[in-house]
Amino acid sequence: MSGPDRITTRKTAASVAAAAARRASVQGDNGEKGDKEQADPFALQLLEFRKEMMKSMQEFTQQVRSDMEKSNLSLKEQVHRDIENSNKFLKEQFGIVGDKVSNLESKVDKLEKLREEVTEVREEQKGTLGLVQGVQEKQSDLEDQFLLLQLQEWDRTIRIRGLPDSDSEPVLETYVTQIISEWRGESTDWLDGSVESCFRIKLFQSRERNHPGDILLTLVTKKVKDAILQNSFENDLVVAGQKVDIFREISLKLRLRRTKYRFLSTALRRADIRYKWEFPEGISFTYMKRRYKLTSEFQAREFLDKNRRDLDPKQDRGDPRSEQKKALEQLALEEAASGKTDTVTDSGNGQS
Repeated sequence: MSGPDRITTRKTAASVAAAAARRASVQGDNGEKGDKEQADPFALQLLEFRKEMMKSMQEFTQQVRSDMEKSNLSLKEQVHRDIENSNKFLKEQFGIVGDKVSNLESKVDKLEKLREEVTEVREEQKGTLGLVQGVQEKQSDLEDQFLLLQLQEWDRTIRIRGLPDSDSEPVLETYVTQIISEWRGESTDWLDGSVESCFRIKLFQSRERNHPGDILLTLVTKKVKDAILQNSFENDLVVAGQKVDIFREISLKLRLRRTKYRFLSTALRRADIRYKWEFPEGISFTYMKRRYKLTSEFQAREFLDKNRRDLDPKQDRGDPRSEQKKALEQLALEEAASGKTDTVTDSGNGQS
């Protein structure tokens, strides 16, 4: 008998028992004492039915208990299996995580070693950079010393451009001293013992253009050089109907350094302010009763920006870099005219 059927039977038996009890109570009230000896067939059936119901209820209870025990046992087994499966899954996952952690630790160790190696390399690079900077400083000092020696030598040297060759005078030094002495109105003895060296620069550009090469004349004293330059400012030297130019000689490296200040030197010349080139770099002058010595391009631009209107009111406020560009272009033209040498010329205007 299934569970729902048992519950329905149980309800019916309870209804029948209640009806029998009511009937027995009514019979008792009527005082039918003699009927005790005679049994009521319905009551007997009710008692039998009640016994069967009690027995059925006991069996039902036992069956329910047995089903519950089996269900609990099955549930416990299922929970146990689920727990075992969960533990197994967690162990597998923990194993995977552990492997990943181990790999991560290994990678961290490798990164730490790599960081240490990079730190060592950086330290070595710092040491190497310090050595390179030291070498560069020494190289810069040597370059300045070399330029100073060149400046001392070229401070006694002039460049003569446009002097034609002379077939009648094969010795160049004699030819040049004779031309200069006649130009100055002096005797040829005026330059005796005053010439240290004299040679003509023969370049491919000069031969191609049928142009005589420049002459470098190095004198023993600066006094003689200054006298020749001063005379060139006052009187032009003309030979065979052609003008001969005379320049002071300046190192190309020094000229390039001075090119950065060309915009300021141009403004000073326009204002009739005498200036002096500083060694190894810079420019000095007196302005408004104050002495200035500017040793960087930034200082020169700052000074010009503050005093541009006073130096030259008619000059527009264009970019001073245009002056530097023009100076570089002029330097390129001079190099093209005289060839690639380590020196270039400077007309000077009496400012050194």
